[in-house]
Amino acid sequence: MKEIAVARINDLQNGQMQQIEVENSQILLSKINDQYYATSAFCTHYGAPLAKGILCGERIVCPWHNACFNAIAGQYDDHNIELRFGQAVTEVDALNKKIIFADHFELEFDSLLLATGGLARKLDVPGSDLAHIFTIRQPEDADAILSTVKNAQKAVVIGSSFIGMEAAASLNQQGLDVTVVSPSKVPFEKILGERLGKMFQQVHESQGVKFKFETKAVEFIGNKQVDKVVLDDGTELAADLVILGVGVKPNTSYLKGIELNEQDHSIPVNNYLQTEINDIYAAGDIARFPYAPMNKSTRIEHWRLAAQQGRIAAANMLKHNQRQEVEQIVPFFWSGQYDLKLRYVGHVEEWDEIKIEGDLESAFLAYYLKNEQIMAVAGMNRDRDLAAISELMRLQQMPQAAAIKDTEINWLDMI
Repeated sequence: MKEIAVARINDLQNGQMQQIEVENSQILLSKINDQYYATSAFCTHYGAPLAKGILCGERIVCPWHNACFNAIAGQYDDHNIELRFGQAVTEVDALNKKIIFADHFELEFDSLLLATGGLARKLDVPGSDLAHIFTIRQPEDADAILSTVKNAQKAVVIGSSFIGMEAAASLNQQGLDVTVVSPSKVPFEKILGERLGKMFQQVHESQGVKFKFETKAVEFIGNKQVDKVVLDDGTELAADLVILGVGVKPNTSYLKGIELNEQDHSIPVNNYLQTEINDIYAAGDIARFPYAPMNKSTRIEHWRLAAQQGRIAAANMLKHNQRQEVEQIVPFFWSGQYDLKLRYVGHVEEWDEIKIEGDLESAFLAYYLKNEQIMAVAGMNRDRDLAAISELMRLQQMPQAAAIKDTEINWLDMI
């Protein structure tokens, strides 16, 4: 085995990381308990430099999307896994522990993980079946949109949350005239609040995007393909294509013999992601799980959380000695629009106050406060601080809301 000298023993202190070039490749060197460890220098997701993240114990936290890596170990073992592609499941018989496929093949199971995600909602209005009206959920959806964009000039986006606003930015950057239609007063109103929503609105408007707030689409008009969008105030918007960003619904219609939430047909689970049937688990968009900081169950629609829940459910299905709980997960999401790169850690559905630290036009942290607790933090250009906050939330070591009201905290010093 070839040995290469990459550093002196005293180059790093415990808890420090450094990116180093070795034979035209980049590695990340970490020092933990007086021992050096080398791993890949970049996040496997979007290639973020992990040296700009944080090291908490053995955990390396990505500065962009808060993905976590083990600095010491961390290679996946091969398992006896059989894959079945191109075979649609039409029914899961929970009581008899059977999966029924479209070709009527039946597969019995001892334990089962349900992770079928969400279905993009459509509008039940006249003309909704016209061509060039798109939802965005699968890669094929994006391919169809990009094909249509080549011959389009005007686009209407229905919805002003993440799918809608990110689609608006993308279409605008491809030269289309874009109008966003939303029942809200500002973008992201229910998630980020009015001040941050207004900031995003102003950035989009500076790029030429137009908004129609506090209104809804009631009809699509066209001959085979959409030509106009009619709003509830009588306004007609010309459109060569329409993007629907009006949310998703849990994909659970195939389930038989299992309890579903009455309101949205999601699947209630416990802290181990078990359903009412102990050997059946659920994760991702379909799972309504107990979220301890809010002291109630909720659903969070983001693929990163779904991946985290999948790992917890899998470990519990394999009946490892120590069962894993969903409360160890700290929700995290991000959004990129033009030059804005927003990160958000934690989760809150209602808040008493939003405390903003910094400048919304350059770098800031926005603290979402409820019952004197810091429930969530959004920010831009404060990636390392957000990574540190994520770890403090995971360790349940966040300070009370009062601590940030009159002073700025050095979050890195708290790790």
